[in-house]
Amino acid sequence: MEAQDEKKLLQLEKQWLGADIMIVDELGYIPYHQRAAELLFQFFSACYERGSMIITSNRELGRWVEVFHDEQLTAPC
Repeated sequence: MEAQDEKKLLQLEKQWLGADIMIVDELGYIPYHQRAAELLFQFFSACYERGSMIITSNRELGRWVEVFHDEQLTAPC
């Protein structure tokens, strides 16, 4: 959210998207502000299209709506 407020979000995303693999540990351990959750989801979408991702969470998939605050973002395929 800070990077977006400072108009540096695209620069940060480009830097992170250069990685071969993205590892996110303990997704949802700390609750996210709705805006932060939306930015995180957008980042995950960009990563998914470019490389490999590993996401760990103690939350079962049915409770990910508590992380992203939107049932459509967390609906199983």
